[in-house]
Amino acid sequence: MAGDMGYALSKWVAEVMAKAGGGIIIRVGQVCGDRQHGVWNEHEAVPSVIKSAQIMGIIPDSLMGGDNWIPVDEAGSAIATISTRDGIEFTPTSNSVISTI
Repeated sequence: MAGDMGYALSKWVAEVMAKAGGGIIIRVGQVCGDRQHGVWNEHEAVPSVIKSAQIMGIIPDSLMGGDNWIPVDEAGSAIATISTRDGIEFTPTSNSVISTI
């Protein structure tokens, strides 16, 4: 089970209910700003690291999930496509930013 944390438990309950009702669960990796404006919640972990790097004048060797970011407009489009097609077969890869379970 998801553990004792309320947030994790609520996600698990929602997944069980969705599956029981014939729904699908779509998990999205790190969502970043859209392709046109790039606006991103600066209080999330990655933008905070980037801001800290600017202040400190040093860049980390890697950023958390840096190769698995997806712009919000692409995520929305992919979710709309996946969730509205009958009989869609979606096979996530190890590098997938969006996956279904």
